[in-house]
Amino acid sequence: MRLFVYGSLMQGQPAAWRMAEARRIGPARTVDGFALFDLGEFPGMQRAARGTVYGEIYEIPAELLPALDAYEDCPTLFSRETIRLAGDSEAIAYLFRGTTTSDERIADGRWGPA
Repeated sequence: MRLFVYGSLMQGQPAAWRMAEARRIGPARTVDGFALFDLGEFPGMQRAARGTVYGEIYEIPAELLPALDAYEDCPTLFSRETIRLAGDSEAIAYLFRGTTTSDERIADGRWGPA
């Protein structure tokens, strides 16, 4: 299955080691309709009227999903949903379930060191 990651699980980020059993396909972005928020130590993606989020696509083995769900605190803090990506493809992604503010929104949709 394909997983879109946009934060701490991306290559070069603190939790990238959790993706060791997955195969990185490459960079990707969502279709218009998503926003990225800075939640402190990690980002959160939510559906929005406008916006694109940038990240990476991985092919993950089904056995890895329970560990990733636990890491993402799914379904409490994040929900796992199928989303559309640019180029007319789909992947699962973790969407933040909490409340966000416009001040926390990352305008360019990219997470990473400043």
